[in-house]
Amino acid sequence: MTALTLGDILGLLKAFGFPAVILVLWWVDSKRMQRLERIIDEYKGLCERYAKTTDEFLQMMALNIQSLSRIEQKIEDNRFCPVVRREMEAR
Repeated sequence: MTALTLGDILGLLKAFGFPAVILVLWWVDSKRMQRLERIIDEYKGLCERYAKTTDEFLQMMALNIQSLSRIEQKIEDNRFCPVVRREMEAR
């Protein structure tokens, strides 16, 4: 879309009068608002995708923490090693 210059507006004012200038300015503003609404919709979709990705990362982190806790518990309760097993039985 081309920008309206002051000369274009004055030409419309001379040729068609003040109502034509108002109509053109309204039309330009309407197009600007449509572009703004499209940008807002795209931004909303982007935010929703980021929220979904964040939820997935949080779930993955929770699963990793659970797995690490199980590994830590298995290391602490290592009953498969004969030396540790004897020490545990001695207690």
